[in-house]
Formats: sequence, structure tokens, C-alpha cells
Amino acid sequence: MKKFTREEKLPAIRAVQEWFRRERDEEVGDLAAELLVDALGPAVGRLWYNEGIHDARAVVAGNAATLDEALFALELLPDAR
Repeated sequence: MKKFTREEKLPAIRAVQEWFRRERDEEVGDLAAELLVDALGPAVGRLWYNEGIHDARAVVAGNAATLDEALFALELLPDAR
């Protein structure tokens, strides 16, 4: 699994801090928020990754049907001699 840099994780770290501030009226430091992101990231990331794969499959299936129709339209009819 890819190791994210601190800069890449920064939006998630800030989101954790904001959530604690808004929902629990608690201040969470950078280190604590980063540790929480590191701990929960792999488990939660799998859920979103798998959902993305599911969505991509649906798009590919729809495009495959459209492509199949386009290929049938390109078929040449036999000569009517």
C-alpha cells in the first residue's frame, strides 16, 4: 500500500481537527490527528477504494454496451446480388 507524505495527508489531518472542533468542541493537535489518519486510513480507504472500483465497473459496462452497438453498426451487409 502507498505511503502518503505528510503533505498529502494534510487535508485529512485538517478535516479530523475540524471535526473534533465542530462535533466535540475539542482541540486536536497535528500529531494526534495524523496518528488517527494513519490508524483509520487503511480500513476506511479500502471502503472508498472498493466503492470506486464498483463505480468504475458500472461505467465500463455501460461503455462496453455502447461500444458493442457501435461495432454492430459498422458491420457490412452482404451484397444483395
